[in-house]
Amino acid sequence: LGEVCRVYPDYDLCSGHDLRAVLEQGVEAFQKASEVPGLSDGRHAAFNLPKLAGCLRSLGRLGEAAVALGRLFDGAWDIEPKTLWEAHRVASEIAMARAWAVGEDEPEGRVAFLSEAERHAIEAGRVWEPEGNLTAAASEHPNNLLIHSLLAWVYLNKHEWQAAATQAQFFLDADGQSRIGRENANFRARTAFVLAQALVELGNLRGAAAALRELLQYGPDPRFQVLPLAALLRVQRQLGEPKEALDLTIAEFLQACQRAEIQFSLDRFSEEQLEALSSPDAVGVSVRRARAMLDSGRVEEVIEMLPIMVAVARLG
Repeated sequence: LGEVCRVYPDYDLCSGHDLRAVLEQGVEAFQKASEVPGLSDGRHAAFNLPKLAGCLRSLGRLGEAAVALGRLFDGAWDIEPKTLWEAHRVASEIAMARAWAVGEDEPEGRVAFLSEAERHAIEAGRVWEPEGNLTAAASEHPNNLLIHSLLAWVYLNKHEWQAAATQAQFFLDADGQSRIGRENANFRARTAFVLAQALVELGNLRGAAAALRELLQYGPDPRFQVLPLAALLRVQRQLGEPKEALDLTIAEFLQACQRAEIQFSLDRFSEEQLEALSSPDAVGVSVRRARAMLDSGRVEEVIEMLPIMVAVARLG
């Protein structure tokens, strides 16, 4: 029953209040399954707890989701490496979402969640490479490629620009021939955007412009082109590129907004608004909007729609 409830969001079988009711039923079912006498070994825990966490995450109950996954990390069970790696990876993403929900208004809480995200990402990497040093971007196991991209996001949010650039560049270099980049252009595009933002902060504007232009060649979903194009315009201005080049980027930006169904008129875009869009602090903007989405169970949308949330918050 819990598994049936858990997959409802994947098939768009219902939405809103009905979906929350189904997911709540899934939570109850997985909790009961975890308490069945005689079924408390590692194999059942590895099946139930990640799925329980998934339902809780979809409901926006991120703290409870983190607690559910944490039960896999206390050493009470012998958990298979693949399951343990995935649990740490998801725990890192949940901690990142909690950091976004807290926002810049609560710096201590934000830093704590970002540190938790970093810790879980590194622990995930150690599942396959116990002696590896992921922070030095020296991983060799193919499963850890995703972790470098995740760490790049963490370090960008921690304003550790060089570490973010190192992790993102390692991922992009190693990902060239992998299935991750071929099958998920949006994922690769997000990592390239992290690299560009970090390079801007490091003063490497030409490197940032090159990363942004390469990103736009991946052909990702238009939702992920809005912020990169705004960022490219900002960098072009700082580099003193001619007006013709700036006008072309502005036109592409507006087209991306239309493709992503962000309906703004041309006269609403001032230079200040476009520059605000591409600010490195934009990741933490729209805290109230993010919290509302999390409370309504739209956790994946918070992650996937972050660029659009930022655009709406800055320009709306």
